Amino acid sequence: MNNSLDRLIGGIIATLRAHVIPNITDGYARGQAIGVIDLLNNVAPRLEWARAPLAEAVAERRSAIRAVRALVPDAPAGEAGLTDQAVASASSAELAAERDRLDGEIADLIAWTHGRGANGDVAAAIALLRQHVHEELKRDMKLTKTPLFAEISKATGSGQDHS
Repeated sequence: MNNSLDRLIGGIIATLRAHVIPNITDGYARGQAIGVIDLLNNVAPRLEWARAPLAEAVAERRSAIRAVRALVPDAPAGEAGLTDQAVASASSAELAAERDRLDGEIADLIAWTHGRGANGDVAAAIALLRQHVHEELKRDMKLTKTPLFAEISKATGSGQDHS
């Protein structure tokens, strides 16, 4: 499951307040960090997750669930979610909620299949779910930028070593 954008921004602000700002001794840098908090507080209500990746995530999860149900029709059904027509016009928040609901359904299917033994169609369903999770992680990793470990370890923001 993914965190909401509000929770993510709230966590950044809390970290800045509790751990970063108290350790900044330079007045200018401290003011800049407080400015970042102010910016985040003012921008947060205007932000939402990008719709296209959420719609793609919902489609991929639905496809995996349908394929598993085709293999093992006696698998427990999940709760009803958005219709295909509703997904087409859903907001980012609604898509995020649907993605999270589908994640829960996939988790339930994984638990159910592993309680059945790995033979025949159940084994194929397990392989399909494993492939879905693997592909989802690959998509997430493509969206994740390379960490700035070198800059972090030097405690730089401008590329200059302040040690």
